[in-house]
Amino acid sequence: FGSSFGRKIPPRPCAGNGEPTMRSLCRHVGRGAPVWVAPTRKLLQPLPLWRRAFSGLTRAQSVEGEENQKDYYDKSSHYDVIFKSDNIRLGYFPHLAPNASPGSVPLDITQSGFALTDHMLKLMKCNSESRVLDMGCGKGQACVDVARQSGAAVTGVDLSTSNIQRAKELQHEHQDLRLKFLEGSITTLPKEIKVTPFTHIMSVQAWVHVHAALDVVLAEAHSVLEPGGLVCVEDFCSNDSGVISDQALRHFYKRLHFDLVMGPRAWHERAEAAGFQVVHWENLRDHMAESYRLMAASAAEHGLTSADGCSLQENYLNSMDIVQKGEATMILAVLKRL
Repeated sequence: FGSSFGRKIPPRPCAGNGEPTMRSLCRHVGRGAPVWVAPTRKLLQPLPLWRRAFSGLTRAQSVEGEENQKDYYDKSSHYDVIFKSDNIRLGYFPHLAPNASPGSVPLDITQSGFALTDHMLKLMKCNSESRVLDMGCGKGQACVDVARQSGAAVTGVDLSTSNIQRAKELQHEHQDLRLKFLEGSITTLPKEIKVTPFTHIMSVQAWVHVHAALDVVLAEAHSVLEPGGLVCVEDFCSNDSGVISDQALRHFYKRLHFDLVMGPRAWHERAEAAGFQVVHWENLRDHMAESYRLMAASAAEHGLTSADGCSLQENYLNSMDIVQKGEATMILAVLKRL
């Protein structure tokens, strides 16, 4: 971060009509990498250099709140084609784990999503007495798997109306399991789930959408978890240097509607400051890159394009490259409520 201190930010030039030019829509973050901000989006005021350094957040663009995220996921039908299941998530690949057995077989993208749930279950150690909350449950498949394998009572909360509709269909299909699904925000959890504290919380690739409010999300998790309870969360992070390239902005941040994304070190520190002990930590960068490689192959097979008309295969291959360069990563943490 030190390289950003004292650097002059050039004046923002405007076109003749007074509108900012593309150059004026660039900022210099971290080590001076230009950050392009989509001109169709409302611009945020830049963070002061000192605040940018110590907040641990990489600012990419303004996406105007959770309603933007809700709209994105309500309309993102291409994920059903890519993942071929209701388990929509970048996955876990046992053959890439540090302690991988010699006979570990590479998984496809669908299998890796279920392998991630299995890996998280081993870390959470749920049983039939457990009460589990999934913050950002998507279509609810992981909730079904956790309830089936452990016997736990599982509640899922998600912002997307279409996701919760599908989750409730799964609940109806699995009436032998203790499942409950609610539409709501992870920054303000529904009141009806705050009656009895949970023993466990899980979350996969959801918190990154609200990293600017990560303290709020952590506080909500803390408030509904019993003392000694565990949070098992897999999340996307930027990098600890605050560097963001044009390639990352276009093919990662813009595509996924991310605005402010935290680096791993700052994420870890925020969790501890919120009253949690970090009892397990994994950097799943290789798993993230492998997921994007497989997703790119699937996108090419089906000829999928992004909302902006760009080849989805191109977006995914660039995302893989960004991850391999260390600009973004995926972490898995287990937090214990103190």
